[in-house]
Amino acid sequence: MCDRRHRESHTPLHACTASAQRQTDAVEPRMQYEEPGQERDEDWRRSLHSLQECICELLIRNQELRMLLLDSATNYQSRAADQ
Repeated sequence: MCDRRHRESHTPLHACTASAQRQTDAVEPRMQYEEPGQERDEDWRRSLHSLQECICELLIRNQELRMLLLDSATNYQSRAADQ
């Protein structure tokens, strides 16, 4: 479900959330003129999938930042103990 490109890079994820917002905005006006049916369901599925990917990427990035913070705190404590 997660897009590996974002996980392996350190690109800002705001582009992902902005992309999902644009997709959601694009779906909204079309739904006003469509008959209820498969096209609207497919639009919702695409939007849902896009949002799920963004959430997954944010969770991965959050974990990466937590690990960096923990490493940084550990290094700081060991340097302070050495002095």
